[in-house]
Amino acid sequence: EGRQPQARVPAALAVPWAEAARRLGRPPVLTHASVVLDNWRRVDPRGPLEAHNLELLCGFLGGVDEAHFLLKTVEIEAVGAGALRE
Repeated sequence: EGRQPQARVPAALAVPWAEAARRLGRPPVLTHASVVLDNWRRVDPRGPLEAHNLELLCGFLGGVDEAHFLLKTVEIEAVGAGALRE
């Protein structure tokens, strides 16, 4: 039989995770802002804010599919931000 998921994160992980979150001013959970909006850089600093010109800083599994999915979300958010200005 498979193992059951744990109800709590072990203290060895939870304590430093909570401290890092506190220092960053973030909740100690996985958020859209942490995974997507604050997790990329432009390959060409003068290039467009589009997925092909972005690089994921930290992924979970690695790989092109994960990076493309997350970076395309950055591109969509950028387009949405432009719509708010109009």
